[in-house]
Amino acid sequence: MRGFLGLLIWGSLAALLAQSGSEDDLRAGNRAYSRGDYEGALDAYRRAADRTNDPGLVSFCRAAAHYQLQQFEEAAAAYRQSLEDAAGTRRAASQYGLGNALARQGELLPGRQAVPLLQLALEAYRGCVQSAAEAGSANDLELMAAAIHNAQQVEALLLKKRTEPQTVDPPPSDQEPASASERSTRSDVNNQEEPQQGPTEAPSPGQAPRETQETRPGKGNLPPLLDNDSTPPLSSAEAAEHLRRHLERIRKDASRLRSGNSATPTAVRDW
Repeated sequence: MRGFLGLLIWGSLAALLAQSGSEDDLRAGNRAYSRGDYEGALDAYRRAADRTNDPGLVSFCRAAAHYQLQQFEEAAAAYRQSLEDAAGTRRAASQYGLGNALARQGELLPGRQAVPLLQLALEAYRGCVQSAAEAGSANDLELMAAAIHNAQQVEALLLKKRTEPQTVDPPPSDQEPASASERSTRSDVNNQEEPQQGPTEAPSPGQAPRETQETRPGKGNLPPLLDNDSTPPLSSAEAAEHLRRHLERIRKDASRLRSGNSATPTAVRDW
């Protein structure tokens, strides 16, 4: 029997299950399994787990039923339980089943998310080959060949998953963009974290603008700048007087430079 991945199901699995029926519920589970009633088999195996003297064997049978129902995660967990006390052929078969269950799980995952599970599947197949080689029966050699085949299939799948482009999940739909008021609040908080230079408060309506200590460059009794955008413009007479004083100062500075009478500042050394 081959799956989509091309995995082989060990041909002697049914025989191994048939040989395991030493208790009533376990035998009932095996009969249900043989006729394809895997849900019925699971029910019987669960009952057997409460009364069995061989819990590892019941876990092995339960794992096989989970696998047939494509419940691969549950199958892998049950195969791991069966490995706790398994030996010989049963150990090799449990490692083989674990590899199949992990491979199926990885096959369903996109891209690199599948890589860890597929690597664990390869480890399980390698363990199966080693256990089957130690057992050495005809059935174990058949199991070894099936494990090698499946390992080759998983290696090809692993290479494919590693080269698949990564998918980015969209943000959850329940997270709506921040409203205008929220953005304004965040902006206010950020502005409080970084101190700003100069006044930050605007005058309230009806309140006179607060004067700063800065004045325009140059001499004269010009009005100080105000902390708002409505600075009253200068009259034509004030503007003309302001420009006249600047021009007069520039002429005097130029005349001193031409005559060589500019004094060296006392704070600067002349060497």
